[in-house]
Amino acid sequence: MPRDADSVLLESVATRRARLRAAFLHGDIPGRRTTADNVKRFVGSIVIAAVACAACAGYSFVQKAGPLRPSPTQVTQSPAPPADTAPPADTAPPADSTAPADTQQSDPTEGSTP
Repeated sequence: MPRDADSVLLESVATRRARLRAAFLHGDIPGRRTTADNVKRFVGSIVIAAVACAACAGYSFVQKAGPLRPSPTQVTQSPAPPADTAPPADTAPPADSTAPADTQQSDPTEGSTP
């Protein structure tokens, strides 16, 4: 029995010395991190930033879009009647006009500067 306890003690001391020697030679644990650990952290940070950006953009879109359905308390407006663009058929163009009836005449004072 005593031999087992002694061997366990010697092994634990050897392990402790090996860890202390590695820490002395290579620095503390953050300095000994491998590149793969840092790459995983970087990729994870990019993913979290992309999710946060998408959430902000989605929230902004929903806020600007307004409600999807009008609430029943809102009064709905009827659409405005279409404006007639053609002149009434019973009116004739002025007699002194030399331009055809379907073209508009420009205002002579429109392009001038004061």
